[in-house]
Amino acid sequence: MQRNGAAPKTKTEFKTKQSYGITERGFWFFIKYYLTKNFYFDLKKRLEFYRIIRTFTQNGISIQTSLRLYGDMIKKYNNDVSMKFLVDDILRMMANGTRFERAIAYWVPSQESAIIEASSNDLAIACQVVTNFAENMTSIKSALVGALTYPAVMVLVLIGSLLSFSEFVLPLMVKLSPPQNWPPMAQNLYALTTFIHDHLISITVTLVSVTVLSISSLARFTFMPVRNILDKLPPWNIYKPYTATTFLIALASMLKTGSSFNNAVHKMGITATPYLMHFLRRIMIRLGAGSGFGESLVIGLFEGNLLISLTVFATTNNLEKGIKFLADENLEEQRLVFIKKGRILGYTLMIMVTGVIGWVMLSLYGIQSSVQTGSISG
Repeated sequence: MQRNGAAPKTKTEFKTKQSYGITERGFWFFIKYYLTKNFYFDLKKRLEFYRIIRTFTQNGISIQTSLRLYGDMIKKYNNDVSMKFLVDDILRMMANGTRFERAIAYWVPSQESAIIEASSNDLAIACQVVTNFAENMTSIKSALVGALTYPAVMVLVLIGSLLSFSEFVLPLMVKLSPPQNWPPMAQNLYALTTFIHDHLISITVTLVSVTVLSISSLARFTFMPVRNILDKLPPWNIYKPYTATTFLIALASMLKTGSSFNNAVHKMGITATPYLMHFLRRIMIRLGAGSGFGESLVIGLFEGNLLISLTVFATTNNLEKGIKFLADENLEEQRLVFIKKGRILGYTLMIMVTGVIGWVMLSLYGIQSSVQTGSISG
């Protein structure tokens, strides 16, 4: 395999996404554009759009004619105002000299527009590839969300249990018997819940801040001496294989459209998160130093069977075919990996919730016993 093009070594060498003059078209256009793109043109609508354009173009109809026919059909059959607005705007830009792949770029996610641009000479293939890409990305993102949802629910249950005990149960117990007469287990629980009650606002702000920082750090934190440690802990140990899988899906989609390995990596650098950018830089640096494609992927992003598979494909000079294979066939396996890691974290938190509930029940029993003992003594 040949490598094409120089390897950029710094982030600044990755081209930035172009601006398409959205704000220059007026305030009301911007409002309508924003609402249409973010609340109407979702995955389902994008897939519908891609499939219709593919049907037209694979039958030899030009893209501009395809869009005009589609717009006419919308007006005639279902009067979908939002889709008509989108199609008309793309046609308007193309009439002013903008190519389709550039016109569609500010209506769809950046990774999808990069795939379309990479194979703009055959839009039927581009629409097919980007459809598969969008479906695969949605599947893997759903797995990630599912993996993190159960642990999040368990955290809320844990906090809710302590707050409920603090607000509703403890005041009744204090009326029956002073805390100093309680058994040590109940006194410790009383101290903890009292602390939570007295510092509820500070604790809430801290928890929210930690949660926001943790979520934002998944894609952005790249101080690798620390990140390498975090990647062994949840939720970072779930996000790392997610990044590896989405990278393979995007890379395979680019290769299917005819892009070279170098060019595909370069295009992904335009829209990559800082975390992924760290690995893309390492790939490009290794390629620039003369390493083979297989060696360039040994960058710490891939692990286990996935790394072994990539190495085997590289050794047999079938890396590009292997990447396409892994992106398609390894999707379900990676989805199960996310679910498994999420369940492990969820079960750990469930044990903590069970422990807290047990602690509460034993404390209530101890308080009840102390009240009865005090009554008998009295």
